[in-house]
Amino acid sequence: MLAYFDKIKPMEAVIKKIQRFLKTDTSYLIKGGAWLSVIRASSLVVAFFLSILYARYLSKETYGNYRYILNALGIFSFLSLPGLGTSMVYAVARGFEGSFRKTTILQFLSGLFFIAVGVGGFFWFLSQGKAELAFVFLIGSLFMILVEPSTNYQGYYNAKKDFKARAFSAIGSKIFYGLIMLAAILSIRFLGPTPFYSLLILVCGYLAASTLPHLFFLYSALKSVPKNAPSEKNLLSDGIKFTIIDIPTHVTTYLDSIIIFHLLGPVELAIYSFAEAIPDQIRGTLKSIGTSLASPKLATKDIREIEESGLFGKIARFSILLIPAVIAYILLAPYIYQYLYPKYIDSIFISQLLAISLLAIPGQFLAEGLRATRQIKYASINSFIGSISQIILFIIFIPIFGLLGAAIARIAGRFFSFFLSGFLILLAGRKNRQL
Repeated sequence: MLAYFDKIKPMEAVIKKIQRFLKTDTSYLIKGGAWLSVIRASSLVVAFFLSILYARYLSKETYGNYRYILNALGIFSFLSLPGLGTSMVYAVARGFEGSFRKTTILQFLSGLFFIAVGVGGFFWFLSQGKAELAFVFLIGSLFMILVEPSTNYQGYYNAKKDFKARAFSAIGSKIFYGLIMLAAILSIRFLGPTPFYSLLILVCGYLAASTLPHLFFLYSALKSVPKNAPSEKNLLSDGIKFTIIDIPTHVTTYLDSIIIFHLLGPVELAIYSFAEAIPDQIRGTLKSIGTSLASPKLATKDIREIEESGLFGKIARFSILLIPAVIAYILLAPYIYQYLYPKYIDSIFISQLLAISLLAIPGQFLAEGLRATRQIKYASINSFIGSISQIILFIIFIPIFGLLGAAIARIAGRFFSFFLSGFLILLAGRKNRQL
């Protein structure tokens, strides 16, 4: 027993040193972050094996068309009012658990707008002479009705700080997703369907696997909410505001891939998708864990407390900690692609460039601070200016420099948003002190 405690003491010393460097509650980060790391680990493992199968068994054209359809559907995801999910997390963190049930119902109803999107997209693709894309887009739009509301339980568990429950549900859904996509890829590989049916199998498999298991866990989470649980009265209005704020961001998330497809074709989009795959997985992991841990904490503070809490120093330290990881990836990328994705050697340099943008990830906490404290005006300015700048960069650089231009535009846009968020936090705090 004494030997066990002797082993623990050095670990406690290391944790205290990290806490002094970051000047934050590392016990909370470690406790919550451990479960969230399990979630991301399961996601990374599934994504890793599927990416190898995509690279080896799918043609670049099929994979490029698949990525295009998902991005074309994703750009309309604001119709499901994703801002309601953000508003719900803050509301539940403040004790309004009934907001979870109300949010799910409202998002399902708003998701019905995807029927109009599907029909409109169907006729637009037909007018462009792309009948295969038209039918796949129409069918995919029907799944999108359920995509956003089905994942609400994740935000609910985050708000309740029940990271263990979220971890188990996430692992279950990822296993289901991985098995469905494995079956889809292998059926294409060994049955040899036409390009149309290959695309249909991939898109329907992805959307079904991304929805069905979540509906099961959503139902389970909803049952745990008391029937008389209160709902925050500003839930819908805040959710609509957050959604409107996020529309430009949603557009920039998918716009580069859509521009690349229309200007350069599906093969170039496949190359770009593999270039951003690993940096995006790293970025998604850090963003997901960081935001999930930060949101419940930030929701209980006002803007002055956030500004005066030393947040800028913490963010600078997190950025410094990311530098070795970025350098390591840049050095290892050629070997990773050579052995895992030999068909996508052209993706290496673009991927190395995109890795630089990982240093801007901590800026996400600044943007989250504006939302959590209901600084709607400044959050709107942050989203609008940052996203419009990103769109302008895409429009300028992609037609001139192709995939290289897309990478340069993405890096510049993320760093600009990083510094813009910091400036607006300072401005909001200063205005608040004057009141």
